[in-house]
Parts: sequence; structure tokens; C-alpha cells
Amino acid sequence: RSMFSSGMVEAQQKKVDMTDSSAVAVDAFLRALYTDQLPPDSDPGLCRSVLTLAKKYEVPALVESCSQKVIASINLENAAEVLKVAAMHSLDAVKDAAIAFITRDHVTLREVQDTDAFDSLPKDLVLEVVSGISGKRRRSSVGAELEFAAGSDWKRLTVPQLRRAL
Repeated sequence: RSMFSSGMVEAQQKKVDMTDSSAVAVDAFLRALYTDQLPPDSDPGLCRSVLTLAKKYEVPALVESCSQKVIASINLENAAEVLKVAAMHSLDAVKDAAIAFITRDHVTLREVQDTDAFDSLPKDLVLEVVSGISGKRRRSSVGAELEFAAGSDWKRLTVPQLRRAL
């Protein structure tokens, strides 16, 4: 509403161009705005798209309800993508939930690392995942030569090096 009551382009043209989203996502976003019905659980990707639109157009109640639904839908296949979207849109609760899921155990971490979405994560997010597991990981061999000794400058390592450190 504030777009239409200000001097913004949308107020002058009496329309909002949403060219950065699919028609299906925009339809689901508008349906959620007018009916409070979120996309079905069977389509977590659509809910992430609605969440992105809700954040962009500053609809706090919809951001909150979509965030909860996205958090509940985190799985091995979508965890890295959820993390990326959450970081991109400053959705801290969703980001924290994705990191907690990814780092909950060694098997989960390895399976999420094997996804294409994990390979496309920016270095800073990989660093956050490393930080998320650093307190949980224990070395089995005391006194062994470590590739990444305590005090390593994690920010200077490449993504492949960070993956080996996990």
C-alpha cells in the first residue's frame, strides 16, 4: 500500500512490475496476501519464492509464516538452497535453522555437501557452516599431523580446502 501512496513509480503508473519472479510465485504470493493460504507442503520451493516476495515487499506476517513453513521443510536436498536464500534476504531464523540442519551430524553434512546447491554457496556461507560444526567435531587421533591446525586463517582458504576441513 505504501508504494501507491508515495511518489514512487508504482504510485504514478498504478501498477507493480514483478519481472524477477515466476507467474506461479506471484499468484501464490497474491493468494497468500488475500486469503492467508500458503502454498501446499508438497511444494517447498514455491513457499521459498513466496517468502522472497514477502521479504521484498515488506509483508512481515507473511515473512514469518513462510519462514516457519520453509524451516519445517528443510531436508537433505534443499538445505543448501534454503541457506543461500535465507542469507540473500537476511532471514536470520531461516539461516540459523538451515545451518543447524546441515551441521546436525556428519552424515547429514556429507550428503548436503554432495548437492549442487552446496557447490554454489558463496565462500562466506561455507565459512559459517564450518563455524557451525567446529565445536562439534572431535579429532580421533591425538598428536596427528593436521592439515588445518588450530589458529588457521579460515577466511583465506579456498572452498575445496574448507570442504576438506569439514
